[in-house]
Amino acid sequence: MNTIQRVTLGAGIALALSGPIAHAALIDVGGVIWDPDWQDGQDSDFQADSSFRQWFQTTNNGIDTANLVGFNLTNADNAAFDHFLYGVGKINNFNAANDITGQPFPETTPANFCPGCELTYEFGGVQFVENSPNGGDIGNANTFTIDISNAYWNVWVDNARDFNANSTTNVTNAANGTLFLSGFFDVFDFASPGAAAQLNGDAVLAGTVQTLLSVSGGLAAQYFDTNTFAVNGATPDLFYTASSQFNLNTTDVFFSAVATGEFQGDTIAVPEPHIYALLGLGLLAAGAVQMRRNQTRS
Repeated sequence: MNTIQRVTLGAGIALALSGPIAHAALIDVGGVIWDPDWQDGQDSDFQADSSFRQWFQTTNNGIDTANLVGFNLTNADNAAFDHFLYGVGKINNFNAANDITGQPFPETTPANFCPGCELTYEFGGVQFVENSPNGGDIGNANTFTIDISNAYWNVWVDNARDFNANSTTNVTNAANGTLFLSGFFDVFDFASPGAAAQLNGDAVLAGTVQTLLSVSGGLAAQYFDTNTFAVNGATPDLFYTASSQFNLNTTDVFFSAVATGEFQGDTIAVPEPHIYALLGLGLLAAGAVQMRRNQTRS
């Protein structure tokens, strides 16, 4: 009889879990669709490529294009000091799926990771603090520190599709729509060669950055809050790396050239509430069967 009861209980759980989980291969959050089992040949199941621009501003209360910091050939080495780095970007590729159906070909699964919408992001509040009493330059890491205590990042899903990373007139459009993810920086590792002269007499102020990001909110937070990495006692969720440059001349330049940034991490498939409800019903059904059998024996 004990064998029959165990089989009945197992059958109840299997019945409760059958169907919805078996068909939950793709996740759809706010119109953004991805496969939580996608693999890039490594261990991660989330990889996204993006185009972005960045700038420095004197304020730190959100995107503020009225208070931009200008760079030119004269001040290139220290204009960033004590100001705040901000940037906006657009995710173009999510787990090998583009945001345009038919590209790439053959189609990926899904064919379009954001049908009828766009996935954009912003970051801000990264402060370059000068710590050299005699001044210095941004090419020398010993002359400044980076303060990320008030820094943030947000990812937005927007049905308007109104952001263009190739334009500097609509940067605020990258920060509208529905908040998809939000969080803070655990690590911000910046490397810069300083201002490098070009053949035409102008210069390029170039740099690269590697960051670790923690997810703290947003529509998709439960899928991305995975504690994938470990560093100094913290457990960040995402890795972001990027490189960009300011093309300098004798007049002020306020925005970097269009640059590329990449996200990498992991996601998890979170069961929907109704799946838990079905599991509960299955267990209740199994318990009822067992109770009736006990009553029959008595």
